[in-house]
Amino acid sequence: MMPSMPDTFPDLIRGALRQWGDLQPDLTGWNRYLKISAFGATGPHPPPAILARAVREWIYEGLKALETEDPQAAQLLTWRFLDEESVSQVAHRAHLSPSQVMHRQRMAIRALAQVMWRGELALRRQRMAHIQARLETPYPSHLFGVADKQHELLDSLSDHRSRWVIVLDGIGGIGKTALADWAVRQVITAPFYADIAWISARQEVFTLWSGLSVRPACPALTLEGFLDALIAQLDLSDLRPLSPTRKLDEVRALLKEQPYLIVVDNLETVADYQALVPHLLDMATPTRFLLTSRYSLRAYPGVYSITLQELSWPDSLELMRHEAHERGIHLLGEASEEALSQIYRVVGGNPLALKLVVGQIGVFALPTILENLRQARGRRIEEIYRYIYWRSWHALSDAARRVLLSMPLVSSHGGTLEQIAASSELPISQVVDAIEELVRLSLVLQVGDLREQRYTIHQLTETFLMREVVKWQQASSDPALTPPSGARTSAGPS
Repeated sequence: MMPSMPDTFPDLIRGALRQWGDLQPDLTGWNRYLKISAFGATGPHPPPAILARAVREWIYEGLKALETEDPQAAQLLTWRFLDEESVSQVAHRAHLSPSQVMHRQRMAIRALAQVMWRGELALRRQRMAHIQARLETPYPSHLFGVADKQHELLDSLSDHRSRWVIVLDGIGGIGKTALADWAVRQVITAPFYADIAWISARQEVFTLWSGLSVRPACPALTLEGFLDALIAQLDLSDLRPLSPTRKLDEVRALLKEQPYLIVVDNLETVADYQALVPHLLDMATPTRFLLTSRYSLRAYPGVYSITLQELSWPDSLELMRHEAHERGIHLLGEASEEALSQIYRVVGGNPLALKLVVGQIGVFALPTILENLRQARGRRIEEIYRYIYWRSWHALSDAARRVLLSMPLVSSHGGTLEQIAASSELPISQVVDAIEELVRLSLVLQVGDLREQRYTIHQLTETFLMREVVKWQQASSDPALTPPSGARTSAGPS
């Protein structure tokens, strides 16, 4: 639903008209409207001269439209402000008293504001339809437990001074794409960006209704593939025949000239981010890039990272209640908190896994679902484990796999490097490298402060390690994948 005209909008127009002949008018407040970007004023704080020109061109456009609706009102405003005639001069011209001129002037400014606001709304609708068609989902997701991340991300997207490459990182199913989608919808009608593009590097898709699907012949997102996708989305057809080097030069020049927001969703392979991130850093400012990835990119200077963690128990409970209500699953909606806490103890706060369990309530009893999760039984459960963990697991070194397999032996409050070395039966030097690898892949979480860091895993990761990874190990002949002695491999989490 589009907003109604702000009460302050006619006052903005009145102020701009009164300063029509000023070389440096005060145009505070005008930069919040999308329409000024149509006249070349983009960004949160466009240069004053460009903003002044954009405001005047918009008022010119409004007066021209007003001529067809109310010629007398348009004529009066032109005499008073563009021709800089006094009230008495206009009164003499129009055969009116000065008080009548002032009354009609107020009414004319209100009519002009209505005409200009209709133009603003039309541009917002056009832009929303154009950009929403690029997004992966037609409707925004209902988000839980990420209010602080929402504020942090929106502040970052609205900051014109820093944070030109932003990464939402976290384990699969944690809600990175949903948060990026939400953020784009918040700024979609703001004049900060000349345009917004959404480019997906996703190679696997997991949906609650059809499970896991792999996109056929979908390679890692190369630089050339990224440029071609961006050229298509920004309607830069003239650049298509150019060589890759020329494309890069032309796209870089465009992104350096005006601020764009470019979302690159699901940078999931090493080839993706190693090939792209250096080029994105070079193309950024004033253009901003928003990436989602299971890989942490904190090692890159100039990259601002926002890490998503699993939901807390209260937020998970709220999510399950909401999903049950939305799907009409009354058994779950009416269940006690104690019954639902059983789900949390097995699944943890992974939103995708929680939604999967809610959906299965319509088919199976809760104890059966939880046991299926512990034993990795059933196609949907095997597929969600594969979707979340398969690519990351196969990207790990042998030492990192061994450390990950030992993590269920570590306290749920986290273990030190020394404790992890003892449980994994590896030298501390290998554990240091392995932990860095696992944290970078969002498989191990850091807790603590500057004085002491401890490491732990998501509850769903622990449940996954209990059974499903054993199947993957059995399919491999590599002896390095044998769990360390004492590691649990068949029972659920204690």
